[in-house]
Formats: sequence, C-alpha cells, structure tokens
Amino acid sequence: MSNLAQFDRAALAAVKPGMDAALDAAYRHVSTYIAAPHDNALALSEARRELHRVMGVLQLLDLQGLQVFTKEIKTVLDELVDHSSVATTVHGNVVQRALTGLIHFLDALEHGADNATLRLYPKYEALQCLRGMEMSFEQDMFFPNLHVRLPDEVLAVEQQVAGTARLKVTRRQYQQGLVRWMRQDGAEQAWQMMQQALLSALACLPASDDDTGRAVCWVAGGVLDCLEGVRPEPESRRLLGGIDQQLRALINGIQHGQAAFLNEMLYVIGRSQALPSARVTQIKQVYALDIYLPQLAQLSASEVAQALVHMNEQIHLAEESWEQCVAGDAQACVRFVEIAEKITKQTAKLQQNTPQYLTKNLETLATHLRDPKYARLIGMDVAMALLLWQNGVTHFEHLDARFQEQSRILSERITAAANQQPEDVARMAELITLYCQMEHDALLAPLGKEMLDNLQQVEQKLNDYLSDTSQPAEWTRLQQLLTQIYGGLRVLSLEHAAQLVNALREQIQHLSGSDASPKLIESHAVASAVTTLGHYLQQLPHGGQEDIAPLQNAQVELDKLHLSSVATLPSAASVIESSAEEQRPIGEDQEILDIFLEEAEEVLGIMRDNVELCQLDAENKAALVVIRRGFHTLKGSGRMVGLTDFGEVAWAVERALNKWLLERATATPALLKFIQHAEQAFSIWVEELQRTGGVRVVAPELIAWALQIEQGAD
Repeated sequence: MSNLAQFDRAALAAVKPGMDAALDAAYRHVSTYIAAPHDNALALSEARRELHRVMGVLQLLDLQGLQVFTKEIKTVLDELVDHSSVATTVHGNVVQRALTGLIHFLDALEHGADNATLRLYPKYEALQCLRGMEMSFEQDMFFPNLHVRLPDEVLAVEQQVAGTARLKVTRRQYQQGLVRWMRQDGAEQAWQMMQQALLSALACLPASDDDTGRAVCWVAGGVLDCLEGVRPEPESRRLLGGIDQQLRALINGIQHGQAAFLNEMLYVIGRSQALPSARVTQIKQVYALDIYLPQLAQLSASEVAQALVHMNEQIHLAEESWEQCVAGDAQACVRFVEIAEKITKQTAKLQQNTPQYLTKNLETLATHLRDPKYARLIGMDVAMALLLWQNGVTHFEHLDARFQEQSRILSERITAAANQQPEDVARMAELITLYCQMEHDALLAPLGKEMLDNLQQVEQKLNDYLSDTSQPAEWTRLQQLLTQIYGGLRVLSLEHAAQLVNALREQIQHLSGSDASPKLIESHAVASAVTTLGHYLQQLPHGGQEDIAPLQNAQVELDKLHLSSVATLPSAASVIESSAEEQRPIGEDQEILDIFLEEAEEVLGIMRDNVELCQLDAENKAALVVIRRGFHTLKGSGRMVGLTDFGEVAWAVERALNKWLLERATATPALLKFIQHAEQAFSIWVEELQRTGGVRVVAPELIAWALQIEQGAD
C-alpha cells in the first residue's frame, strides 16, 4: 500500500475545474467586499457560499488538511458577517493570499506533488492571527497517510491466546511504569517497563485488514524512544497518558480516536530532535514523514520583495540572451540556460510545492537549447514562456487559475517541441489565444494605471463641486478625462466598464446644463459610479476575471435618475409629547454635546440618503443594513452621554430592523414609512438638543410600531 496516495488523483482531476472556478469566484467576491464592506454584504455571502462548496468536495476527496485550511478561510469570512466595521485591506490580502495558495496547492496535487498540507501553514497562521489567535499549531495542518503497510516484523507477530485478558495485564504493566516515571522512582527501569508493555501489546492484537491497533502500539514505542530521558512535564505526561488511554480503548474494542492520536504521535516523532533509534528511523520511512513535514524556510516580506526584484532583472537578461540565441549566437544560448537555472532555484524558494511547469520543461530542454538551430524551432514558445514568467513574478501574490491554465498550454507546447511532434492545429489555436491574452495583459498594466489616474482626477473635481455647488465646476475637463478613460476601456474591449463611463458622461452633461443644484440621489449615484469604476480598475491588473455585476448595478442607478420621484415625508411631530421629563447630557458639558450632535446629524443624513435608495430599489438590502447601523450608533452614543430615553427608542427601532433583515430582503412601503417616522422623530429631538441643550423623548406610538415589526407584523 502506498504511503503517499492518500487520495484519488483521478477524482481530483475530474472535479478540479469546478473547484478552480469556485475559488476564483470567492477571490473576486472577497475583493468586492473588502473594497466597500458596508455596501457589499452580498459579495461576502457569495464568497462564503463558494468556499462551502469547495469544502464539500474536499471532504469527498478525503483531503483533510485542505478541509482544515479552507474552513479557516471561511471562519475569517464568517466573523466578518456581524463585524463588517473591522474589515480592512489586511483582511483582503490575507484571505486572497490564502485562496491563491489553495489554488496553487490543488494544482500541484493534480500534477503529482505530495499532499504535504503543512506547506500552507504560514498562510494558515496568518489567517488565525487575523482572528486574534495568540498561537497557532503546525499539527493542525499535519495529515500524513495513515493507511500504509506496516513492516513485516510488526505484521508477523502472532496473537497470543486470550489476547484481551493478556492486554489488560500489559496495560497494568504500562501504568506501573508510567507512575514510577512520573514520580522519578527508578526512571530508567520505568521506561523499560513501558517499552516492554507496548511490545507485548502487539502480540495481544489480532492480525486484520485494519492494522491501526498494531500501528498505535508500534508508533507509541517510537514516541517512547524520542522522549527517553526527559523529565515529567505537562506535555509529555499528557502524551504518555494518552498512550495508556489507547491501550484501554483496545481492550474495550473502541476504535474512535485512534487515527487522531496516531497522527499526533507521528508529528511528535517527525519533529523530534533526539538521536533517532532504528525504530524511529523505520517509522519515519514507512509514513514518509520527511515529505509530510517539509522544512518551512519562509522568507520575510523584505526578502520576498528583494527576491522578486532580482528575478525580474534575471528574466530581462534571459529575454535578451534568448533573442541573441534564436539569432544564431551559441554563447547566448549557454547564457540563457544558466540564467534560467538561476531563476528556477529562486522561484522554488517563493512557491514551495507549486508545479514549475515552465522551469521543469526548460530544464528538460537544456541540452537542445544550447543549439541555436533547435532554439529557432521553439523561439516563440520560449519567448512567451518568459513573458508569462515575468507576469507571474510581477503579480506573485495574485496568481489565479488563469495563470495555471496559461502555464499548462505553454508546458504542452514545449513538451511537444522536445519530442519533435508535428504541429497540432488545436494547440496552435490555443497558442494564438494565449498570445492575445498575454499581449492584452502587457497593455493592461500601463493603460490601467493611466485610466485610474484620470479617474482619481474626476473624483476629486466632482467632490469639489458636490461639496460646494456655488463654485463653478470644471465640466469641460471632466468630460475630457472621462473620454480618455472611455477610449482606454474600448481599446481593452472592456465594454461593460465603457458603457458605465458613457452613462457617467451623459449624467455629467446633464449636471453641467442645469441651473439647479444636483439632488441628493443624483450626487449619490454619480459618486457611486465613480467609486465602482475605481474598484474595477484597481482589480484588473491582478489577472482576475472580469466581474461586471457592480458595473451593471452602478449603471442601473444612473439610468433610474430620470425616473426618481421621492415622496414627501409625512410629519412625525405627533411623536413628541411635551409632558416628558427633560434629559441632558452627563455633566452638561457643551463639548460632549457638540460631538454627540455632530455625529447624530451625520448619521441621520446617511439614513435619509439610504431611504431614498430603498425607494428606488426595494431590494437594496445593503441600504437597509446601513440604516439599521445608524440606529445602532444613535443607541450607543445616546446611552454614552446619558440620554437613556433617546438610546432606548433607537434600540427599539434597531431590534425591529434586525428582525426584518433576518427574515426578509425587500423594503416594503410600510417599513419605509416606519423608518421615515423614526428618522424624523430623531431629527426633531436632535434639533431640540441644539436649541435648548436638553430633550424630552416620549415615543409610545413609535415604540409600539417597532415592537409590532419585531414580532413579525408588516
């Protein structure tokens, strides 16, 4: 039985395209969410859903280590559901690097790499650190294949008569040795008693197809070899006590927990620094522990950055040498091979266990590549491999499934050339498509930066105008900048983004021809469109697939502007009753009151904006979440300054909205009417605080209304 093939590689190959697509989608959704957490709760849900799908497939494939790793990614996203305010670009970077690492690892497995999931430990540790875990453990990611063939001398031990009864005696012998060792009463003899008990235990177990019981006893002996001479400490006592519990389980015929404990003992043996005994050496060989416990020489961030710069320089030298080689310079061919070997070694340090398609094939071709005549036959293939190599170095932290697919195509091309196979028409078509993609990517970086710079100027000029509409806007310059962006998007065939820019140009034209100040809904739609374009352009150079949904949503908002009709809000003055007892901020400190009022006015303004958004789109759940968060803020700040009645009413409204968001996705007219009444009531109370420094809060109707909604009424 192989000590490596712990999973069905053919089954992995069959389901991998689906997993690649799911992980790639999760990567994009995380990017969307991190860009604006408050407005993209749906993107977070989608990312979690994709990861849940991947976890199910990994469970079917019995890839336990990858299940643990993927679950940790999902846990990070789960914790952001109720804590979106803590989401930062750090969360995005850590999660995206973890997703990229998972994609690379799966790709490596498909192409014959070892299932050493511990290589993902640095990314696993980063995920746990992000969640506030003070310490992570390598053992969480250690999953060697336990279904191996044990040595003949272990399997050949014949079971003695009355095996169970003798096993009880053997366990008592082990316990006596364990107690003596813990008391340090003849430690050497105690150790011999425990070792002899484990050897005797092998003879008490029947030979069967499932040799886990014998494996536990054999490996436990190896643990004793590694710990011999150590003094009783909590960890060693726990481990040796665990062996005693395993003997008890064998007596009672219980197999539950055997695999987990065997896994733990193998980790202890694999990481032991003690001089290995013959048994320990054999255990390491049988379970291939050197493969499952790789040396994690993780480079620091500065070392990675330095290595990437050096590799970029080497790739430029390789390109120059290759051009000269193809032109007939034999010395240049030799230089190219030497440079390629250097890059290969450097790449291996950065991407452990990632299949280096291109480097492996270039190594295979090394002899042929020294001959300019042969080099000319594959000149284009190798030139494209160098271009792809450079793209991989440039976007090292953001490589996705598309990069792996491009590598596969070039790998097959170079392999076919090495075997002097005739040109394949289908492969040539793939090559042409790949070349177009790579040319597109080469153009994308500088053009994308230029478009992003232009868009930032657009955003700044619009902000200046919208913050003070009495000042003239630079309408002509705005149109020029947007026209340049539009042209760049058309060159790159990014039609959906180009359509949004065109809609934005039309809206800017409308604003420039109007004497009236823009409505709030207009300002929001324009600003949202610019922000969406900015996020889109920022993500393009990373090689991810085009996510057009945010672009389409932003365009819908612009298209709706001419249909917008905001209803006149009904009066809510009846909510206030003058008979209430007046409350004032604690200490009547004017500075405290000013801070509270400033925050309250800002929160209420945001609420009004999002009510308008809900009126235009009843299914805009993100807007409802923002409104709910506003009442949560009013509750907390009100209580903090001693306005308990103010805070309690806000808490009643917040609970109602919590209930609504939990069970429904649509803002009905009745709900919006409730929110409008609540917002107006709080606006009146804030205005009263501004005038008098105190407020009387009585809102029985509003609280009753909130309670009805909380209890499920519309």
